[in-house]
Amino acid sequence: MTTYPKVGIIYLTYPTPNWERDIDRCLASMEKINYPKDRLELICVESKGKLPSVQPWFNERWLPKSGKALPRITYIFNDAWIGFAGNNNLGLEKAKEFGCDYVHLTNEDTDVDPDYILRAVERAESDPSIAYVQSLILLGEERNNVNTVGNAFHYLGFGYSNGYKWTKEQALAFFEQEKARGNTDLEIGYGSGAGVLCRMSAFDHAGLFDEKFFMYHEDTDASLRARMRGLKTVVEPTSILWHYY
Repeated sequence: MTTYPKVGIIYLTYPTPNWERDIDRCLASMEKINYPKDRLELICVESKGKLPSVQPWFNERWLPKSGKALPRITYIFNDAWIGFAGNNNLGLEKAKEFGCDYVHLTNEDTDVDPDYILRAVERAESDPSIAYVQSLILLGEERNNVNTVGNAFHYLGFGYSNGYKWTKEQALAFFEQEKARGNTDLEIGYGSGAGVLCRMSAFDHAGLFDEKFFMYHEDTDASLRARMRGLKTVVEPTSILWHYY
């Protein structure tokens, strides 16, 4: 790319039992991101939980790296328990203020390949009808095994992580089979909210995440609404992150 679109990484810092370990691991991997830091915004969103707030620890440990080893960090604390969908919507509103072209929803309990943003953006830039680009999500505990090659719909209507526990080699073979049978765009049922690039303009057409879902299925609903508007959800095999699922 000759020009780099602006990307907001939306990273929810909810106080889970393992938040300190998970955030340290993920942000350490983000220090190696291969994308111009001045074209990235790291938007951290925390909502009030049952455990003590993450923010004081975060401000001491990671905020000093803002705009240096890490992209510029914006930390949003919300004093209401609004769930995954609501917190991502707060991040999306901030990304819009910053003039981001895309956001990447990156789960708290992940670590990332240095090219995960670059490869997802390249894929999205190749086709303006793409609303969502899911990364290839592997398992953190079993680094060569799959969490999801792209979420799929069962014929009864529920969604699931396609390719769960496949090896990475099996996943790559599956992608080649999909292309051979005519799915050259590698379209998928819906993108996993654990690791997905979202085109900001798609939200203008399809709306933000539906907060009634609170947690889980908001990604299913968003991809379906995009598809009804003629927009695609695809997977990009070279955009990789690991999810401690």
